[in-house]
Amino acid sequence: MKKVLLPLICITVVTMAFAMGFIYAKQPRLAYVNLDKVYNDFEMKKELEKKLTTVQDMRKRQLDSLELGLNILSRTLQNFEMSGNKKGLEERMPEFEMLRQEYLQKQQAFEQDNQAMTQQYSEQIWKQINQYVKDFGKNKNYTYILGGDGTGSIMYAQEGNEITADVLAYVNESYKGSGGKN
Repeated sequence: MKKVLLPLICITVVTMAFAMGFIYAKQPRLAYVNLDKVYNDFEMKKELEKKLTTVQDMRKRQLDSLELGLNILSRTLQNFEMSGNKKGLEERMPEFEMLRQEYLQKQQAFEQDNQAMTQQYSEQIWKQINQYVKDFGKNKNYTYILGGDGTGSIMYAQEGNEITADVLAYVNESYKGSGGKN
């Protein structure tokens, strides 16, 4: 009886070990990422932000220059009005209106273009982050990587499951490895 019982116990233990291993191997590997941190610390975002700031500063200088010209012309018109020089006022008023119209048109065009650039850059950044996170997940054998962005998509997660730092390092290394090109 002992001769039969011992091999039976061994077979049962080995079978249970394989079953547990199989069950464990089939468990999804799950982690989450703090999306705000990845987005804000992504090198591509920082580079595009600098480009956007440079363009916006250049446009602001152009508008400031036009505004200065408008202010000077406005004071000239006020001086004509105060001194009763109607001829000077009438001669310079069309110039003022044309300059004012140019200022308003450029201001509106610059605002629209700045918004469009901001949107375009944001889309580029998210597209690249999503691709890098997908690559990271495949390389590290994750079944799911959830994005925790404070909108309620993750209500709780153990800190040990957060892989933000690893993903951020991977994203920035991948970006640098591609030479900063998508």
